Amino acid sequence: MPLSEVAIRFGPEDYFSLMVLGLVGAIAPASGSTAKAVGMVLFGMMSGLVGADVTSGAVRHAFGYQFLSDGIDFVIVAMGLGDFPCYDTADAGVHDAAGRLSMAKDALEGVSAKKGL
Repeated sequence: MPLSEVAIRFGPEDYFSLMVLGLVGAIAPASGSTAKAVGMVLFGMMSGLVGADVTSGAVRHAFGYQFLSDGIDFVIVAMGLGDFPCYDTADAGVHDAAGRLSMAKDALEGVSAKKGL
């Protein structure tokens, strides 16, 4: 029996089983706390529910905001979350205002020293 025939015979129970298998597959290899892995999966599922339903077109979990009717854009979230590692405690001195100012001052002094000013 070809795989396409098996896929056509899938019912709601089979799709549900595949989704559960995918969630377990996302949680199982997580290093560290299993509760954190479950929380991440649930957060991902909840953020995926925001926006218009593909089948019916009904807007879900938009809370009256028009910009949420298209859903949450993954690129924007990834870019926003990319700044969080900057605030790690290992580099805390560089990321405060005084640290940035001293880095800029050192860079400008280095440029002026190379030009002989």
